[in-house]
Amino acid sequence: MNIIQRLEAWAMSRHISEQLPNKADYVANVVGELGEYYEAVKNKDENETVDAIADIIVFSITEVFKAFKNYPVISAVYEDDEYYAELVAMYQKFGYESNRSIFIFTVVKEIGSESSKYQYLFNTINTCYNKLVNDGYDIRLVMDEVLKVLESRTGTWSDDAGKFLKDESPEAKALWYEPDYSKCKLPVTLEVIEDVTEKNRA
Repeated sequence: MNIIQRLEAWAMSRHISEQLPNKADYVANVVGELGEYYEAVKNKDENETVDAIADIIVFSITEVFKAFKNYPVISAVYEDDEYYAELVAMYQKFGYESNRSIFIFTVVKEIGSESSKYQYLFNTINTCYNKLVNDGYDIRLVMDEVLKVLESRTGTWSDDAGKFLKDESPEAKALWYEPDYSKCKLPVTLEVIEDVTEKNRA
């Protein structure tokens, strides 16, 4: 299974995708992750910084699962190598070098938008993808790492919290996967990615 299929399977097994979309819970969860992101940047903890961004992507994609049966824009990032190479090249060429405050402001602006019913989800995912690439990370590798974390955890869905609550018993924690996002750096420069894209077109 590719990453999007693994995330969908995880969401189904945890009874997440069968829930109705709930913007209030979604916003609360993302704001919580932004708080963790803020603290991680302040403490210069790069691993936790990436983890918080990845968790925002997870909350956003699982909310998409609740709202739509098909999500080709998201799937293409993980399924289509040429599309992914072009996306990364575009972010590196035209993306922004954002500091902590700009990233938080952009995400808050998107999740607070009323312009379209669910467009804020795709915009937030896009903002997080952009941030990861501009910080030098491979989106696919980051999400593979966070999927290993999610798949290693058991727990239950909570209507009160509006999210899946992990089992924090000693027995459950003994099985938790510890992510290492230092393994997820983009290994190539923009020029190399563009060369790969050109070869794929030939």
